[in-house]
Amino acid sequence: MQLQFNFQTNKGLFIACFLMIFAGWFCTARASDGPAQPDTLIFMEKETSIWSLEGEWQVFLPSLKINSDSSKFAVVAKKKRRFAVLINGISQGIFDAIGKGTPVFSPDGGRVAFSARKNKKWHMVVDGVAGQGFDAVSAPKFSPDGGRFFYISQSGRNQRLVIDSIPQTPWEGIVHRFSSPGFSPDGKHVAYVAYKDKKFAMVIDDKKGPLYDGVNPPVFSPDSSKIAYTAQKKNQFFMVENGKQGPLYERIGMFSFSPDSKRLYYAAKSDGQWFMAGKEMMGPVFDSIAMPIFSPDSSILAYLGILNKEWTMVTNGKKGPVFDEIALLNFSPDSTRYIYSARKGNMWHMVSGNGISDPYEKMGLLRFNMDSSKTIGIILEKGKFHVVVNGKKSPGYEEVRPVIFSPNGKRMLFMAKKGTQWTIVVDGKEGPLYDGVAIPAFSPNGEHIVFLAKKDRLWLISVDNKEGRLRFAGALKGAGIVFDNPDGFHTLVLSPSSLEFYRVDITIHDN
Repeated sequence: MQLQFNFQTNKGLFIACFLMIFAGWFCTARASDGPAQPDTLIFMEKETSIWSLEGEWQVFLPSLKINSDSSKFAVVAKKKRRFAVLINGISQGIFDAIGKGTPVFSPDGGRVAFSARKNKKWHMVVDGVAGQGFDAVSAPKFSPDGGRFFYISQSGRNQRLVIDSIPQTPWEGIVHRFSSPGFSPDGKHVAYVAYKDKKFAMVIDDKKGPLYDGVNPPVFSPDSSKIAYTAQKKNQFFMVENGKQGPLYERIGMFSFSPDSKRLYYAAKSDGQWFMAGKEMMGPVFDSIAMPIFSPDSSILAYLGILNKEWTMVTNGKKGPVFDEIALLNFSPDSTRYIYSARKGNMWHMVSGNGISDPYEKMGLLRFNMDSSKTIGIILEKGKFHVVVNGKKSPGYEEVRPVIFSPNGKRMLFMAKKGTQWTIVVDGKEGPLYDGVAIPAFSPNGEHIVFLAKKDRLWLISVDNKEGRLRFAGALKGAGIVFDNPDGFHTLVLSPSSLEFYRVDITIHDN
């Protein structure tokens, strides 16, 4: 378990952190109004001051967190050798230290938790309420819906999982890695690996399973009805699904439930060779197996197999072409197609059910749009980056940032560097050039494109390539452009000149 410690701050560190977080790529915040543009202004900008950094608190900016809808921020602050977490500038209590890895927002953005030390005891503070004191605590974790939380506590030589402020059964130790501890997708169950006297057990909802020589972190099925994990007895390994032990193998690797939760497959090793095992199939054998993935409708299982240094993608037990290296496969949302990138020699290819593409120097992750009608990838050719859509290349650029689709999947944009400047390319058309662009987004109906642009050393908001009036120096790191309705959005920004945090709301008025 990672214990919590206090941190030290000073003026130099504050300035360094300030520059690290607010100077650079993903930025926006108010410095001054730009020149009036009555001919181009098609949206209204309203800014509301949230908090000023010029007060008594000295903030520790690397701890800054933004919630999921960019309506709240949380940051660790220091005043006269005492510490606090500020949520939108409001202190959640005074403590001797704040723990590493905190504060943490719930996935829905409505709740926040952090660990804090007071009178030599560590407490978990959730929604402003401090829990029981312990010798040490881990960082907290919320359930997917944000309704529940847990953390690991230590008192003396014992560790306990604390779920919703209730300590569970004590153990010599609790494994704290990957999905241990972890919530089920529906948030109703909690599972973790615990140990005592060199024996390991899977604990589900505080109920101890059998003791083994080793247990790996669990995986819940998507519908939360099943749980699987690998366990070890001496030198043999096996899968355990809902408490039922499977066959013994020399080793077990990656495993996955199908999206419909009906099937479980896993890589297993027997007689020195690996194969994909499950209730319905035993696939071809390889020297190693990796990256099992199901199609969205659960009808196809694909995985990577390597034999004699030759790589192949296997789909429902059928081997594909052989390559020197293969990247992650992606299925189309309708499950009818798949695509992946593969290297032969020094060149990369796009591989799908339709065949193998022409060679390219380098290639990024390939994927589909939401209606499965388009394949998209980023490739490098003769020193220039191109976006390839259904085999058709865009012009070449010095750099290309990831492709973003409109919610209905019909429209597409990406950030591109042209010479020393940047532009937003929407549906194949380049927009104005700027010194920098950041966090582009479509409106919910796909009609508007908004992004941040750097011009004359300051940043501005652009809507459909129309520049806003306000000028900013940087956006809070982690803040996004969040639409509240089809014609209105907001973000959180910073004004370095006055050291203030602002919320900026934009309302779009079509001509």
